[in-house]
Amino acid sequence: MIVCACATRNDAYINAFVRKYLQDVRAVTDTVLVDIRIKLNQSGENKPGCGTCMGAIRDIVFEAAKDLPFDIEIKHSAQKPQEEIRRLYKKIAIEVIS
Repeated sequence: MIVCACATRNDAYINAFVRKYLQDVRAVTDTVLVDIRIKLNQSGENKPGCGTCMGAIRDIVFEAAKDLPFDIEIKHSAQKPQEEIRRLYKKIAIEVIS
């Protein structure tokens, strides 16, 4: 089942991608993967490089972080380097786990 326009990425790619970004935030269960597939499929107009997969993952990270004991203001920008975004997610993950 194709779930992303980028290089016709399939389930195996999405599973690996999701695990890479969420491994420190929460357990990546089949339910989480299905939720992400649904978001990708609902987006409708996926084009290579559209960032829909990052958006779906970001939503789950924010959901995991919403109950943290501090305020988080995250301004996502398409121009923001991916490494910076990953560092931010890692910071959230550390707080979620501890």
